[in-house]
Amino acid sequence: MVSDLYAVRSLLMKYLQSIQQDNLNIAGTPLHEVAKVVDYTFFHHDNSEELPDIYPSAQLLQEDPSFAQACEQSKIKEMPKNPPFLNGCVRIAGKHAK
Repeated sequence: MVSDLYAVRSLLMKYLQSIQQDNLNIAGTPLHEVAKVVDYTFFHHDNSEELPDIYPSAQLLQEDPSFAQACEQSKIKEMPKNPPFLNGCVRIAGKHAK
């Protein structure tokens, strides 16, 4: 459910904020460094609730060329509009790599 994805997003954002504010006493650790350079974007095919920062899966299909490459390699002419694989998909990328 999209509400579950939103709960995961909210929890992750809370921890990232705590890490960046040094509230968890983990400065200098790999986890602290990852929090500075990694960005998370959340996608779900059912965004009918219009929750903030949950984007439609179709947007991910348009933005990420690896999906088009996977279709081509699999001889799929077009990516399905609401594939189950993208129910609650999280893109993990470098902060400037969107």
